[in-house]
Amino acid sequence: MPETPNEPERLPPHSWEAEQAVIGSALIANQTLLETSKILEPFDFYVPQHQIVWKTIRHLWSNLCPVDMVTVSEELKKTGEPGRTDLDKVGGRQYVTDLALAVATTANATYYANIVKRHSIRRRIIKLGIRASRQAFESDDYENVLSNLIRESTQIDETGTRRGARSAAEILPEARAALEIIRVNKGAVTGIPTGIIDIDEKVWGFNGGEFNLLAARPSMGKTAFMLNVALNQAKLYEQRVLIIELEMYEERLINRMLACMAGLDAKKFKTGKFESWDLDQLAKAEKELAKLPIDIVDQRAGIRTAQDVIACVEDRRIRGKKPDIVWGDHIGKLKGNASKYFSTEQEVSDITDTLQRGAAKFGISFNWLSQLSRAVDQRQDKRPMLSDLRNSGSLEQDASVVMFLYRDEYYNPKDSIYKGECEVIIAKNRDGETGTCDLLFKKETQQFSSKDTRDNIKMLLPSDGESLPEMLHAYEAKQVLHAWEKQGGDSYVEERLHKQLSEHTGDSHADQIEVRNWTVLTEEWEKIKGSRIVVNPYSDLDVFNT
Repeated sequence: MPETPNEPERLPPHSWEAEQAVIGSALIANQTLLETSKILEPFDFYVPQHQIVWKTIRHLWSNLCPVDMVTVSEELKKTGEPGRTDLDKVGGRQYVTDLALAVATTANATYYANIVKRHSIRRRIIKLGIRASRQAFESDDYENVLSNLIRESTQIDETGTRRGARSAAEILPEARAALEIIRVNKGAVTGIPTGIIDIDEKVWGFNGGEFNLLAARPSMGKTAFMLNVALNQAKLYEQRVLIIELEMYEERLINRMLACMAGLDAKKFKTGKFESWDLDQLAKAEKELAKLPIDIVDQRAGIRTAQDVIACVEDRRIRGKKPDIVWGDHIGKLKGNASKYFSTEQEVSDITDTLQRGAAKFGISFNWLSQLSRAVDQRQDKRPMLSDLRNSGSLEQDASVVMFLYRDEYYNPKDSIYKGECEVIIAKNRDGETGTCDLLFKKETQQFSSKDTRDNIKMLLPSDGESLPEMLHAYEAKQVLHAWEKQGGDSYVEERLHKQLSEHTGDSHADQIEVRNWTVLTEEWEKIKGSRIVVNPYSDLDVFNT
Protein backbone atom coordinates (compact mmCIF):
# COMPACT_ATOMS: atom_id res chain seq x y z
CA MET A 1 0.00 0.00 0.00
CA PRO A 2 1.54 3.31 -1.06
CA GLU A 3 2.46 5.69 1.73
CA THR A 4 0.21 8.71 2.08
CA PRO A 5 2.19 11.91 1.59
CA ASN A 6 2.41 14.14 4.64
CA GLU A 7 0.04 17.11 4.69
CA PRO A 8 2.01 20.35 4.32
CA GLU A 9 2.42 22.19 7.62
CA ARG A 10 -0.15 24.95 8.09
CA LEU A 11 0.62 28.24 9.76
CA PRO A 12 -1.57 29.18 12.75
CA PRO A 13 -4.27 31.77 12.00
CA HIS A 14 -2.95 35.33 12.02
CA SER A 15 -2.97 38.58 10.09
CA TRP A 16 0.37 40.34 9.77
CA GLU A 17 -1.31 43.35 8.17
CA ALA A 18 -3.93 43.76 10.93
CA GLU A 19 -1.25 43.54 13.62
CA GLN A 20 0.78 46.23 11.85
CA ALA A 21 -2.32 48.41 11.46
CA VAL A 22 -3.19 48.26 15.16
CA ILE A 23 0.35 49.22 16.22
CA GLY A 24 0.65 51.86 13.50
CA SER A 25 -2.65 53.44 14.61
CA ALA A 26 -1.37 53.67 18.19
CA LEU A 27 1.87 55.32 17.04
CA ILE A 28 0.20 58.11 15.08
CA ALA A 29 -3.12 58.47 17.00
CA ASN A 30 -2.80 57.76 20.72
CA GLN A 31 -6.54 58.04 21.25
CA THR A 32 -7.04 54.69 19.50
CA LEU A 33 -5.42 53.08 22.56
CA LEU A 34 -8.55 53.92 24.57
CA GLU A 35 -10.19 50.92 22.88
CA THR A 36 -7.41 48.76 21.44
CA SER A 37 -5.48 48.55 24.72
CA LYS A 38 -8.56 47.01 26.31
CA ILE A 39 -8.98 44.45 23.54
CA LEU A 40 -5.41 43.20 23.03
CA GLU A 41 -2.71 41.82 25.28
CA PRO A 42 0.84 41.27 23.95
CA PHE A 43 0.23 37.50 23.63
CA ASP A 44 -2.67 38.20 21.22
CA PHE A 45 -0.10 39.11 18.54
CA TYR A 46 1.32 36.24 16.50
CA VAL A 47 4.48 37.99 15.30
CA PRO A 48 7.12 38.09 18.12
CA GLN A 49 8.32 41.56 17.10
CA HIS A 50 4.77 42.88 17.39
CA GLN A 51 4.39 41.37 20.86
CA ILE A 52 7.47 43.29 22.01
CA VAL A 53 6.37 46.60 20.46
CA TRP A 54 2.82 46.31 21.84
CA LYS A 55 4.11 45.57 25.33
CA THR A 56 6.25 48.71 25.14
CA ILE A 57 3.39 50.85 23.85
CA ARG A 58 1.12 49.71 26.68
CA HIS A 59 3.89 50.45 29.20
CA LEU A 60 4.31 54.02 27.93
CA TRP A 61 0.56 54.56 27.77
CA SER A 62 -0.03 53.33 31.31
CA ASN A 63 2.64 55.73 32.60
CA LEU A 64 1.05 58.76 30.89
CA CYS A 65 3.93 59.04 28.41
CA PRO A 66 3.42 60.06 24.78
CA VAL A 67 3.42 57.18 22.30
CA ASP A 68 5.11 57.77 18.94
CA MET A 69 7.96 56.44 16.82
CA VAL A 70 10.63 58.27 18.83
CA THR A 71 9.40 57.41 22.36
CA VAL A 72 8.76 53.76 21.49
CA SER A 73 12.18 53.37 19.85
CA GLU A 74 13.92 54.96 22.84
CA GLU A 75 12.04 52.72 25.28
CA LEU A 76 12.91 49.61 23.23
CA LYS A 77 16.60 50.57 23.49
CA LYS A 78 16.39 50.38 27.29
CA THR A 79 15.05 46.82 27.42
CA GLY A 80 16.23 43.47 26.17
CA GLU A 81 19.36 41.41 26.73
CA PRO A 82 23.00 42.48 27.07
CA GLY A 83 24.35 43.10 23.59
CA ARG A 84 20.90 42.83 21.97
CA THR A 85 18.20 45.33 22.89
CA ASP A 86 14.51 44.93 22.15
CA LEU A 87 14.96 47.57 19.45
CA ASP A 88 17.41 45.22 17.70
CA LYS A 89 14.98 42.31 18.05
CA VAL A 90 12.13 44.12 16.33
CA GLY A 91 14.25 45.28 13.41
CA GLY A 92 15.54 48.67 14.53
CA ARG A 93 14.11 52.15 14.19
CA GLN A 94 13.33 51.52 10.54
CA TYR A 95 10.77 48.82 11.36
CA VAL A 96 9.10 51.00 14.01
CA THR A 97 8.82 53.70 11.35
CA ASP A 98 7.46 51.17 8.86
CA LEU A 99 4.75 50.22 11.37
CA ALA A 100 3.60 53.83 11.59
CA LEU A 101 3.44 54.03 7.80
CA ALA A 102 1.62 50.72 7.40
CA VAL A 103 -1.82 51.98 8.46
CA ALA A 104 -4.15 53.48 5.86
CA THR A 105 -6.51 55.08 8.38
CA THR A 106 -6.65 55.12 12.17
CA ALA A 107 -10.46 55.28 12.08
CA ASN A 108 -10.59 51.48 11.76
CA ALA A 109 -8.17 50.72 14.62
CA THR A 110 -10.78 48.94 16.74
CA TYR A 111 -11.83 46.84 13.75
CA TYR A 112 -8.19 45.84 13.15
CA ALA A 113 -7.82 44.98 16.85
CA ASN A 114 -10.84 42.67 16.68
CA ILE A 115 -9.29 40.88 13.69
CA VAL A 116 -6.13 40.28 15.70
CA LYS A 117 -8.21 39.12 18.67
CA ARG A 118 -10.22 36.65 16.59
CA HIS A 119 -7.05 35.05 15.24
CA SER A 120 -5.63 34.88 18.75
CA ILE A 121 -8.73 33.05 19.99
CA ARG A 122 -8.57 30.62 17.05
CA ARG A 123 -4.94 29.81 17.88
CA ARG A 124 -5.87 29.10 21.51
CA ILE A 125 -8.74 26.86 20.35
CA ILE A 126 -6.30 24.90 18.17
CA LYS A 127 -3.90 24.47 21.09
CA LEU A 128 -6.76 23.39 23.35
CA GLY A 129 -7.92 20.84 20.78
CA ILE A 130 -4.43 19.37 20.44
CA ARG A 131 -4.05 19.15 24.22
CA ALA A 132 -7.50 17.58 24.65
CA SER A 133 -6.75 15.03 21.93
CA ARG A 134 -3.48 14.03 23.61
CA GLN A 135 -5.19 13.71 27.01
CA ALA A 136 -7.99 11.60 25.52
CA PHE A 137 -5.40 9.18 24.05
CA GLU A 138 -3.43 8.97 27.30
CA SER A 139 -6.21 8.86 29.95
CA ASP A 140 -9.14 6.51 30.57
CA ASP A 141 -10.82 9.09 32.78
CA TYR A 142 -12.86 10.65 29.99
CA GLU A 143 -15.10 12.56 32.44
CA ASN A 144 -12.08 14.44 33.80
CA VAL A 145 -10.80 15.11 30.29
CA LEU A 146 -14.21 16.40 29.22
CA SER A 147 -14.55 18.53 32.36
CA ASN A 148 -11.15 20.12 31.75
CA LEU A 149 -12.03 20.74 28.12
CA ILE A 150 -15.28 22.52 29.01
CA ARG A 151 -13.63 24.61 31.74
CA GLU A 152 -10.71 25.68 29.56
CA SER A 153 -12.91 26.40 26.55
CA THR A 154 -15.09 28.81 28.53
CA GLN A 155 -11.96 30.63 29.68
CA ILE A 156 -10.45 31.11 26.23
CA ASP A 157 -12.12 34.43 25.47
CA GLU A 158 -12.00 35.70 29.05
CA THR A 159 -8.20 35.87 29.17
CA GLY A 160 -8.08 39.32 27.68
CA THR A 161 -10.78 40.67 29.99
CA ARG A 162 -9.48 39.33 33.31
CA ARG A 163 -7.34 41.71 35.30
CA GLY A 164 -5.39 41.53 38.47
CA ALA A 165 -4.63 44.53 40.62
CA ARG A 166 -3.47 47.58 38.68
CA SER A 167 -1.62 50.60 39.95
CA ALA A 168 -3.19 54.03 39.96
CA ALA A 169 -0.69 55.02 37.25
CA GLU A 170 -2.01 52.24 34.99
CA ILE A 171 -5.62 53.31 35.47
CA LEU A 172 -5.02 57.07 35.11
CA PRO A 173 -4.88 57.23 31.26
CA GLU A 174 -8.34 55.68 30.92
CA ALA A 175 -9.79 57.84 33.70
CA ARG A 176 -8.21 60.95 32.21
CA ALA A 177 -9.59 60.19 28.74
CA ALA A 178 -13.09 59.57 30.10
CA LEU A 179 -12.97 62.82 32.07
CA GLU A 180 -11.85 64.73 28.98
CA ILE A 181 -14.86 63.43 27.05
CA ILE A 182 -17.17 64.64 29.82
CA ARG A 183 -15.41 68.03 29.95
CA VAL A 184 -15.68 68.62 26.21
CA ASN A 185 -19.32 67.51 26.04
CA LYS A 186 -20.62 69.55 28.95
CA GLY A 187 -24.15 68.49 29.88
CA ALA A 188 -24.30 65.77 27.23
CA VAL A 189 -25.52 62.26 27.98
CA THR A 190 -22.44 60.11 28.57
CA GLY A 191 -23.97 56.70 27.88
CA ILE A 192 -26.35 55.49 25.18
CA PRO A 193 -29.45 57.71 25.50
CA THR A 194 -32.99 56.39 25.73
CA GLY A 195 -34.30 59.12 23.45
CA ILE A 196 -36.62 60.27 26.26
CA ILE A 197 -35.18 63.48 27.65
CA ASP A 198 -36.84 63.20 31.07
CA ILE A 199 -35.10 59.88 31.72
CA ASP A 200 -31.79 60.83 30.12
CA GLU A 201 -31.51 63.89 32.37
CA LYS A 202 -31.55 61.60 35.41
CA VAL A 203 -29.86 58.41 34.21
CA TRP A 204 -27.46 60.00 31.66
CA GLY A 205 -27.83 57.05 29.31
CA PHE A 206 -26.90 53.39 29.65
CA ASN A 207 -23.15 52.81 30.01
CA GLY A 208 -21.05 49.85 28.97
CA GLY A 209 -20.48 47.20 31.60
CA GLU A 210 -23.76 47.91 33.42
CA PHE A 211 -26.56 45.51 34.28
CA ASN A 212 -29.89 47.37 34.55
CA LEU A 213 -33.48 46.41 35.35
CA LEU A 214 -36.89 47.64 34.17
CA ALA A 215 -39.64 46.09 36.32
CA ALA A 216 -43.42 46.31 36.51
CA ARG A 217 -46.55 44.28 37.06
CA PRO A 218 -48.03 42.53 33.97
CA SER A 219 -49.68 44.74 31.30
CA MET A 220 -47.97 47.92 32.49
CA GLY A 221 -46.10 48.34 29.20
CA LYS A 222 -42.64 46.89 29.90
CA THR A 223 -42.18 45.40 26.45
CA ALA A 224 -43.61 48.51 24.76
CA PHE A 225 -41.19 50.71 26.71
CA MET A 226 -38.28 48.44 25.78
CA LEU A 227 -39.20 48.62 22.09
CA ASN A 228 -39.62 52.42 22.14
CA VAL A 229 -36.18 52.89 23.66
CA ALA A 230 -34.56 50.22 21.45
CA LEU A 231 -35.95 51.89 18.34
CA ASN A 232 -34.70 55.29 19.54
CA GLN A 233 -31.24 53.90 20.21
CA ALA A 234 -31.02 52.26 16.79
CA LYS A 235 -32.61 55.09 14.81
CA LEU A 236 -31.50 58.28 16.53
CA TYR A 237 -28.13 57.18 17.88
CA GLU A 238 -27.18 54.47 15.35
CA GLN A 239 -26.46 51.87 18.04
CA ARG A 240 -26.63 48.15 17.26
CA VAL A 241 -29.32 46.69 19.49
CA LEU A 242 -29.76 43.02 20.40
CA ILE A 243 -33.18 42.05 21.75
CA ILE A 244 -33.43 38.67 23.48
CA GLU A 245 -37.15 37.93 23.60
CA LEU A 246 -38.09 34.91 25.71
CA GLU A 247 -41.87 35.49 25.94
CA MET A 248 -43.00 35.79 22.33
CA TYR A 249 -41.91 34.97 18.80
CA GLU A 250 -39.90 37.45 16.77
CA GLU A 251 -42.74 38.02 14.27
CA ARG A 252 -45.02 39.31 17.01
CA LEU A 253 -42.27 41.58 18.30
CA ILE A 254 -41.74 43.00 14.81
CA ASN A 255 -45.47 43.74 14.53
CA ARG A 256 -45.36 45.69 17.78
CA MET A 257 -42.39 47.69 16.47
CA LEU A 258 -44.27 48.46 13.26
CA ALA A 259 -47.35 49.57 15.20
CA CYS A 260 -45.16 51.92 17.20
CA MET A 261 -43.30 53.31 14.19
CA ALA A 262 -46.36 53.71 11.96
CA GLY A 263 -48.64 54.98 14.75
CA LEU A 264 -51.16 52.21 14.05
CA ASP A 265 -53.47 50.47 16.49
CA ALA A 266 -51.71 47.23 17.50
CA LYS A 267 -55.05 45.38 17.37
CA LYS A 268 -55.09 45.78 13.60
CA PHE A 269 -52.08 43.46 13.39
CA LYS A 270 -54.30 40.73 14.84
CA THR A 271 -57.54 41.47 12.99
CA GLY A 272 -55.98 42.54 9.67
CA LYS A 273 -58.52 45.38 9.37
CA PHE A 274 -56.22 47.96 7.78
CA GLU A 275 -57.41 51.03 5.91
CA SER A 276 -55.64 52.00 2.69
CA TRP A 277 -53.72 54.81 4.39
CA ASP A 278 -52.76 52.34 7.15
CA LEU A 279 -51.03 50.22 4.54
CA ASP A 280 -49.14 53.25 3.25
CA GLN A 281 -47.87 54.02 6.75
CA LEU A 282 -47.07 50.36 7.32
CA ALA A 283 -45.00 50.21 4.12
CA LYS A 284 -43.00 53.28 5.22
CA ALA A 285 -42.41 51.78 8.65
CA GLU A 286 -41.29 48.44 7.18
CA LYS A 287 -38.83 50.21 4.91
CA GLU A 288 -37.41 52.20 7.83
CA LEU A 289 -37.26 49.23 10.21
CA ALA A 290 -35.35 47.16 7.64
CA LYS A 291 -32.54 49.73 7.76
CA LEU A 292 -32.12 49.72 11.53
CA PRO A 293 -29.28 47.78 13.22
CA ILE A 294 -31.61 45.67 15.38
CA ASP A 295 -31.10 41.93 15.89
CA ILE A 296 -33.74 39.75 17.55
CA VAL A 297 -33.32 36.36 19.20
CA ASP A 298 -36.55 34.72 20.33
CA GLN A 299 -37.43 31.70 22.47
CA ARG A 300 -36.79 29.30 19.59
CA ALA A 301 -33.04 29.95 19.87
CA GLY A 302 -32.90 27.68 22.91
CA ILE A 303 -31.73 30.31 25.40
CA ARG A 304 -32.41 28.83 28.82
CA THR A 305 -29.66 30.08 31.10
CA ALA A 306 -27.71 33.27 31.72
CA GLN A 307 -24.67 31.52 30.24
CA ASP A 308 -26.70 30.98 27.04
CA VAL A 309 -27.18 34.76 26.92
CA ILE A 310 -23.41 35.30 27.12
CA ALA A 311 -22.88 32.71 24.37
CA CYS A 312 -25.47 34.48 22.20
CA VAL A 313 -23.70 37.83 22.52
CA GLU A 314 -20.37 36.16 21.85
CA ASP A 315 -21.81 34.61 18.68
CA ARG A 316 -22.91 38.04 17.47
CA ARG A 317 -19.45 39.42 18.24
CA ILE A 318 -17.70 36.67 16.30
CA ARG A 319 -20.01 37.31 13.33
CA GLY A 320 -18.97 40.97 13.34
CA LYS A 321 -22.31 42.15 14.75
CA LYS A 322 -21.40 42.82 18.36
CA PRO A 323 -24.28 44.75 19.94
CA ASP A 324 -23.79 48.13 21.58
CA ILE A 325 -26.65 47.39 23.96
CA VAL A 326 -28.68 44.31 24.93
CA TRP A 327 -32.36 44.21 25.95
CA GLY A 328 -33.82 41.05 27.45
CA ASP A 329 -37.48 40.10 28.07
CA HIS A 330 -37.61 38.87 30.74
CA ILE A 331 -35.16 37.74 33.42
CA GLY A 332 -37.70 35.45 35.08
CA LYS A 333 -37.47 33.12 32.08
CA LEU A 334 -33.77 32.41 32.70
CA LYS A 335 -32.49 29.49 34.72
CA GLY A 336 -29.25 29.28 36.65
CA ASN A 337 -26.17 27.54 35.24
CA ALA A 338 -26.04 24.85 37.92
CA SER A 339 -28.28 21.78 37.92
CA LYS A 340 -29.45 22.32 41.50
CA TYR A 341 -29.66 25.19 43.99
CA PHE A 342 -30.44 25.35 47.69
CA SER A 343 -32.92 28.18 47.14
CA THR A 344 -34.50 30.38 44.47
CA GLU A 345 -32.55 33.34 45.83
CA GLN A 346 -29.30 31.49 45.20
CA GLU A 347 -30.33 30.75 41.61
CA VAL A 348 -31.35 34.37 40.95
CA SER A 349 -28.05 35.52 42.43
CA ASP A 350 -26.18 33.23 40.02
CA ILE A 351 -28.19 34.60 37.07
CA THR A 352 -27.64 38.26 37.89
CA ASP A 353 -23.96 37.68 38.65
CA THR A 354 -23.49 35.98 35.27
CA LEU A 355 -25.27 38.79 33.42
CA GLN A 356 -23.31 41.45 35.27
CA ARG A 357 -20.02 39.75 34.44
CA GLY A 358 -21.14 39.39 30.83
CA ALA A 359 -21.85 43.11 30.57
CA ALA A 360 -18.38 43.84 31.96
CA LYS A 361 -16.75 41.29 29.66
CA PHE A 362 -18.22 42.77 26.47
CA GLY A 363 -18.19 46.37 27.69
CA ILE A 364 -21.86 46.87 26.83
CA SER A 365 -25.07 47.51 28.73
CA PHE A 366 -27.33 44.57 29.63
CA ASN A 367 -30.90 45.74 30.29
CA TRP A 368 -33.45 43.18 31.41
CA LEU A 369 -37.16 43.35 32.10
CA SER A 370 -38.45 41.85 35.32
CA GLN A 371 -41.76 40.99 36.94
CA LEU A 372 -42.79 42.32 40.36
CA SER A 373 -44.22 40.33 43.21
CA ARG A 374 -47.97 40.41 43.88
CA ALA A 375 -47.33 42.29 47.11
CA VAL A 376 -47.52 45.57 45.23
CA ASP A 377 -51.20 44.94 44.39
CA GLN A 378 -52.08 44.50 48.06
CA ARG A 379 -51.02 48.03 49.09
CA GLN A 380 -53.13 51.15 48.88
CA ASP A 381 -50.33 52.98 47.07
CA LYS A 382 -49.44 50.58 44.28
CA ARG A 383 -46.36 52.39 43.09
CA PRO A 384 -43.54 49.80 43.07
CA MET A 385 -40.60 49.81 45.47
CA LEU A 386 -37.28 47.96 45.41
CA SER A 387 -38.60 45.42 47.89
CA ASP A 388 -41.26 44.43 45.33
CA LEU A 389 -38.65 42.85 43.06
CA ARG A 390 -39.01 39.11 43.08
CA ASN A 391 -36.13 37.66 45.10
CA SER A 392 -35.04 41.26 45.37
CA GLY A 393 -31.71 40.84 47.19
CA SER A 394 -29.38 40.10 44.29
CA LEU A 395 -31.47 41.96 41.69
CA GLU A 396 -31.31 45.15 43.70
CA GLN A 397 -27.66 44.68 44.59
CA ASP A 398 -26.28 43.81 41.14
CA ALA A 399 -28.27 46.32 39.06
CA SER A 400 -26.76 49.74 38.39
CA VAL A 401 -30.13 51.24 37.49
CA VAL A 402 -33.57 49.99 38.55
CA MET A 403 -36.65 51.54 36.94
CA PHE A 404 -40.31 50.79 37.56
CA LEU A 405 -43.39 51.50 35.44
CA TYR A 406 -46.65 52.58 37.05
CA ARG A 407 -49.92 53.48 35.31
CA ASP A 408 -52.73 54.73 37.52
CA GLU A 409 -55.15 54.00 34.68
CA TYR A 410 -54.39 50.28 35.02
CA TYR A 411 -55.70 50.18 38.59
CA ASN A 412 -58.44 52.82 38.14
CA PRO A 413 -59.65 52.44 34.54
CA LYS A 414 -62.83 54.48 35.08
CA ASP A 415 -61.88 57.09 37.65
CA SER A 416 -58.22 57.83 36.93
CA ILE A 417 -57.40 61.43 36.09
CA TYR A 418 -54.07 60.24 34.65
CA LYS A 419 -55.38 58.33 31.65
CA GLY A 420 -52.81 57.97 28.90
CA GLU A 421 -49.96 58.63 31.32
CA CYS A 422 -47.20 56.47 32.79
CA GLU A 423 -44.77 57.08 35.62
CA VAL A 424 -41.20 55.84 35.18
CA ILE A 425 -39.87 55.54 38.72
CA ILE A 426 -36.06 55.52 38.91
CA ALA A 427 -35.71 53.74 42.24
CA LYS A 428 -31.97 53.07 42.07
CA ASN A 429 -29.29 54.89 40.13
CA ARG A 430 -25.72 54.10 41.09
CA ASP A 431 -24.20 57.11 39.30
CA GLY A 432 -27.03 59.60 39.19
CA GLU A 433 -30.23 60.85 40.73
CA THR A 434 -33.42 58.97 41.46
CA GLY A 435 -36.95 60.26 40.99
CA THR A 436 -40.04 59.96 38.82
CA CYS A 437 -40.48 60.84 35.15
CA ASP A 438 -44.05 61.44 33.95
CA LEU A 439 -44.54 60.20 30.39
CA LEU A 440 -47.40 59.87 27.96
CA PHE A 441 -48.35 56.33 26.93
CA LYS A 442 -50.61 55.58 24.00
CA LYS A 443 -51.53 51.95 24.56
CA GLU A 444 -53.18 51.46 21.17
CA THR A 445 -50.00 52.27 19.27
CA GLN A 446 -47.52 51.20 21.98
CA GLN A 447 -45.92 54.66 22.02
CA PHE A 448 -44.17 56.37 24.94
CA SER A 449 -43.29 60.06 24.83
CA SER A 450 -42.36 62.96 27.07
CA LYS A 451 -45.13 65.14 28.52
CA ASP A 452 -43.21 68.40 28.49
CA THR A 453 -43.34 69.57 24.87
CA ARG A 454 -43.68 73.33 25.21
CA ASP A 455 -40.04 74.36 24.82
CA ASN A 456 -39.63 72.02 21.86
CA ILE A 457 -42.69 73.35 20.08
CA LYS A 458 -41.53 76.94 20.55
CA MET A 459 -38.25 76.07 18.90
CA LEU A 460 -39.93 74.52 15.89
CA LEU A 461 -42.51 77.22 15.16
CA PRO A 462 -41.63 79.51 12.24
CA SER A 463 -40.68 83.08 13.05
CA ASP A 464 -43.14 85.90 12.46
CA GLY A 465 -43.66 86.46 8.74
CA GLU A 466 -42.57 82.93 7.84
CA SER A 467 -44.95 80.32 6.50
CA LEU A 468 -45.16 76.75 7.64
CA PRO A 469 -42.55 74.41 6.14
CA GLU A 470 -43.67 72.86 2.89
CA MET A 471 -43.84 69.41 4.45
CA LEU A 472 -45.93 70.56 7.41
CA HIS A 473 -49.43 69.41 6.51
CA ALA A 474 -52.57 70.36 8.36
CA TYR A 475 -52.97 67.19 10.35
CA GLU A 476 -49.36 67.33 11.63
CA ALA A 477 -49.75 70.97 12.64
CA LYS A 478 -52.95 70.02 14.44
CA GLN A 479 -50.97 67.45 16.42
CA VAL A 480 -48.55 70.18 17.51
CA LEU A 481 -51.48 72.32 18.56
CA HIS A 482 -53.02 69.41 20.48
CA ALA A 483 -49.76 68.78 22.34
CA TRP A 484 -49.43 72.49 23.10
CA GLU A 485 -52.98 72.83 24.39
CA LYS A 486 -52.51 69.75 26.58
CA GLN A 487 -49.68 71.62 28.29
CA GLY A 488 -51.72 74.81 28.69
CA GLY A 489 -49.77 76.68 26.01
CA ASP A 490 -50.09 80.45 25.70
CA SER A 491 -52.70 82.01 23.44
CA TYR A 492 -50.08 83.71 21.25
CA VAL A 493 -48.80 80.37 19.99
CA GLU A 494 -52.34 79.04 19.58
CA GLU A 495 -53.34 82.06 17.47
CA ARG A 496 -50.29 81.67 15.23
CA LEU A 497 -50.95 77.98 14.68
CA HIS A 498 -54.64 78.53 13.95
CA LYS A 499 -53.76 81.32 11.53
CA GLN A 500 -51.18 79.24 9.72
CA LEU A 501 -53.56 76.28 9.55
CA SER A 502 -56.21 78.54 8.05
CA GLU A 503 -53.79 79.85 5.40
CA HIS A 504 -52.63 76.33 4.64
CA THR A 505 -56.02 74.64 4.37
CA GLY A 506 -58.66 77.36 4.24
CA ASP A 507 -60.18 75.91 7.43
CA SER A 508 -59.89 77.92 10.62
CA HIS A 509 -61.38 75.09 12.72
CA ALA A 510 -58.26 73.08 13.41
CA ASP A 511 -60.10 70.66 15.65
CA GLN A 512 -62.14 69.44 12.68
CA ILE A 513 -59.04 68.36 10.75
CA GLU A 514 -58.58 64.61 10.87
CA VAL A 515 -55.29 63.49 12.41
CA ARG A 516 -53.64 60.62 10.57
CA ASN A 517 -49.94 60.38 11.45
CA TRP A 518 -46.79 62.15 12.54
CA THR A 519 -44.35 60.78 9.99
CA VAL A 520 -44.10 63.64 7.49
CA LEU A 521 -43.36 66.25 10.13
CA THR A 522 -40.66 64.15 11.73
CA GLU A 523 -38.89 63.95 8.37
CA GLU A 524 -38.79 67.75 8.29
CA TRP A 525 -37.68 67.95 11.91
CA GLU A 526 -34.81 65.55 11.36
CA LYS A 527 -33.25 68.09 9.02
CA ILE A 528 -32.75 70.48 11.93
CA LYS A 529 -32.02 68.02 14.73
CA GLY A 530 -28.33 68.90 14.49
CA SER A 531 -28.98 72.13 16.40
CA ARG A 532 -30.53 71.48 19.78
CA ILE A 533 -33.26 68.92 19.18
CA VAL A 534 -33.57 65.26 18.37
CA VAL A 535 -36.91 64.01 17.13
CA ASN A 536 -38.49 60.81 18.35
CA PRO A 537 -40.05 59.52 15.11
CA TYR A 538 -42.05 56.92 17.02
CA SER A 539 -44.03 59.40 19.11
CA ASP A 540 -47.22 61.09 17.99
CA LEU A 541 -46.86 64.06 20.33
CA ASP A 542 -43.30 64.63 21.28
CA VAL A 543 -39.90 65.98 20.40
CA PHE A 544 -36.86 65.65 22.63
CA ASN A 545 -34.12 68.09 23.58
CA THR A 546 -30.51 66.93 23.59
